[in-house]
Amino acid sequence: MTGLTTVVPFMGRDYKSKNEVLQAWSDGHDFIITDHFSRWDGKPINKEDADNSATDVRIRYSKLTKVLVIKHETKTKKEEETTDRST
Repeated sequence: MTGLTTVVPFMGRDYKSKNEVLQAWSDGHDFIITDHFSRWDGKPINKEDADNSATDVRIRYSKLTKVLVIKHETKTKKEEETTDRST
C-alpha cells in the first residue's frame, strides 16, 4: 500500500479537533480505510501500519467535514493544515 490513503475513525468514533485526531493517531488507534479502488477498502490501519508501508494518510473527522493529511517522510511524519470541507 503506497500513495495517499483516506481513512475514517474506527467503530463510529469521531474527533472534533485536529489535536484529538493527532493524539489518537499517535496513540496507535485504529482507523478504517475508505478507498473504493483499493483492495484494502474497509480494512483497519493505524500509525504503525502506515509507517511500515510508507503511506500518506488523509484522515476525515468532525462528522467527515474536516481533513487532516499526514505525510510519510523517510524518517518522520509531517502534519499538514486541516481543511474544512463543509463550505
